[in-house]
Amino acid sequence: MCTLSWLLHENGYDVFFNRDEQRSRAKAIPPVLNPEHNTIMPIDPEGQGTWIASNRQGMTLCLLNNYQKQLSKNQAVNFVSRGQLIPELIRLDNKIEDNLKSIDLSQYQAFFLCAFPAGLSRKQNSIAIYQWDGNTLTQEKVQQPVISSGVLLPQVKQTREQTFKKIIAQNKTTAEHLAFHKSHLPEKGFASVCMHREDARTQSLCHISIKHDITFRYQDGPPCKNKPWTEIKTTML
Repeated sequence: MCTLSWLLHENGYDVFFNRDEQRSRAKAIPPVLNPEHNTIMPIDPEGQGTWIASNRQGMTLCLLNNYQKQLSKNQAVNFVSRGQLIPELIRLDNKIEDNLKSIDLSQYQAFFLCAFPAGLSRKQNSIAIYQWDGNTLTQEKVQQPVISSGVLLPQVKQTREQTFKKIIAQNKTTAEHLAFHKSHLPEKGFASVCMHREDARTQSLCHISIKHDITFRYQDGPPCKNKPWTEIKTTML
């Protein structure tokens, strides 16, 4: 239950990510800069991992649950939290596919991993999206927005893709992407980008800008509430 989009510039890129979760899930810890590993990421206290991170070399990784490929809850498998993947990968080099293949992915439930490598720009477009379906790792077509939902995925995808086309004009801007991630079009509910259900909702919005330096902004709570940003700025290595 998440939505990811991005914007490429002549000298870098921006990433925008709505994290949708159960209302009962523990509140995430806002992002901090880890000086030992030169990484920035929020932390999910339940899984002790994260869904998004950047390093000071300029790489960003985002993870979305692949609900439609998950094993039944009736199957007694002790999976490692998928959120553990990003802290492991973000500390490594830019060779994400090789690094993924070196990990025993059978210990994780299905996921999509979106990789924005260091040096990414409009001229050097090398975004990669990988799918782990529980058996096979494949590289997927790069197309935005990237959407996951545990409820009525075809309808949710269609609604959010239509909203994306409506808000994001040909002359794409940061403001348009933020408006998309705060949107309740066509109505506030389970299919809107800023998602609201009785049992779940959009829990946060991340906006990462990587150009000559790195700005990692985190907005706790539904984006429509326009709460203050937690912002971390640091130089590139």
